[in-house]
Amino acid sequence: MVSALGAGDAQSFLAAFDPAMPGFANLRTDVEALAQDYFVQSAIVPVDSQGDTRRRSVELDWLLHLTSQNDAAQVTRRRQTIRCGLEKRGRRWKIVSLVPLSFFAPPAL
Repeated sequence: MVSALGAGDAQSFLAAFDPAMPGFANLRTDVEALAQDYFVQSAIVPVDSQGDTRRRSVELDWLLHLTSQNDAAQVTRRRQTIRCGLEKRGRRWKIVSLVPLSFFAPPAL
């Protein structure tokens, strides 16, 4: 996910999510706007992970560094604990919940 976001590939980033997840449409809109308008650098440090082989709950210390593609002086840095719920679907894990979704909203100008 980090590499997809850094490459501006919103679709690969969003592929990790279950489209039925609450708020997915807003997340898709926000991530597509980020990928289109910003250079994104991202780092994740796992903080906590609980669950079993079918369901997991994870906390991530996520850092976003956003630089406007139109104005390199416009830089936004965000760091927050992100909580994700994951479920195994076949051989792949899908994110079924993410809090806060607003972490991926484009910066207000």
